[in-house]
Amino acid sequence: MINWKKCREKISIGLDICARDSMGGGENGYDLSKWEEIIMQKVDSRIEYLKTKIKPRKTNPVLKRDDVQTYLNYLHKHFVLVPIDKAANNIAIICRRFYVEVIL
Repeated sequence: MINWKKCREKISIGLDICARDSMGGGENGYDLSKWEEIIMQKVDSRIEYLKTKIKPRKTNPVLKRDDVQTYLNYLHKHFVLVPIDKAANNIAIICRRFYVEVIL
């Protein structure tokens, strides 16, 4: 689900930061409030357009299902996931008892 209010708020905050940074802290006297207002009007119109085009769909949070939670608890209780090699994303699944014996 898309939270349109939150999206608009974050864009507004980013726009304020951008205007403040481009003004150098407001010391040079540029007033970008009119520019910000125009940009936010365009953002509002785009959000209204997207609200008509994007239909919210019901999500299916897989990790919240009971059978998945049960199996993850089983894995956590009986196995350890450890990195192998120096390459990224290479892992090994090792029996917890064996892992503890080797470490001790």
